[in-house]
Amino acid sequence: MSKKRKLVIINDKYIKKLLSDPDMEEYVQKVISLVTEIALEKLTQGFKMLHPDIGVGKNTVDSEADLIYLYKDAYINMEMNMVYSKISDTKNYIYTSQLF
Repeated sequence: MSKKRKLVIINDKYIKKLLSDPDMEEYVQKVISLVTEIALEKLTQGFKMLHPDIGVGKNTVDSEADLIYLYKDAYINMEMNMVYSKISDTKNYIYTSQLF
């Protein structure tokens, strides 16, 4: 008799929880430094996580990005998507527009 294992898929909720943990801040800063080419030493000063609710108008109510960070006067939006789709691309563009 074989045992069935339940497959657990890592989704946005789990990644968001992991990367928003204060113990992961240094890792997140390293990732952002590599992607944006902002020196890691600079990122450690004035870097903070913001609430991901970016619903700013009647058409964007309940819009929530995955993770948003503020570094000086720059917003850094981290989005995690399990699959590529036009819908996720559109949502990511909307989040970027709302932050802008």
